Order: sequence, then C-alpha cells, then structure tokens
Amino acid sequence: LREGKEKEATFAKDLLMVVSPKSPFVHYQLARGYARNNLPFKAIEHIEQAMQFGLKDKEFLRNTKEFKSLGTNKEFIRILKDY
Repeated sequence: LREGKEKEATFAKDLLMVVSPKSPFVHYQLARGYARNNLPFKAIEHIEQAMQFGLKDKEFLRNTKEFKSLGTNKEFIRILKDY
C-alpha cells in the first residue's frame, strides 16, 4: 500500500484477503499500509482484526513505526486494552 501505487496496492490487498482472510499477519501488514497512507480508521480496523485472529503482542503494535501516529487515538487505545 505504498503511496503512488494505488492499483498495485488494491490488487495486493484483494489477493491477500482472498488467500488468507483470517491471517493476523495479513491484517497487520494491511494496517501498516493504511497507517502509512494516513488512513487511520482503516488501519485500526485491520489492527483489530489482526488481534481477533491471534496477534496478541500489544507492545509490538505500540512500537510499530507506522502506528506511532495512532498512539492517542481512542479506538487504538481501546483495542489494545480489550485484547
């Protein structure tokens, strides 16, 4: 989901969701891409799905460079608290 590569990113996202829709890694990577592209609500949606599907390391999420901008987001804080 790199900037300027929207078509490729859309294809990759669709492919990942078809191949591994319940993979925490897929949702984590999608969240990183959305966060990089300043789409915090989409990023948070995929962070929550990653956690639902098994990603449990909250410190890892807090320390992910792309998620630093989400640090004060109420939904991000809630998700980290709830899981």
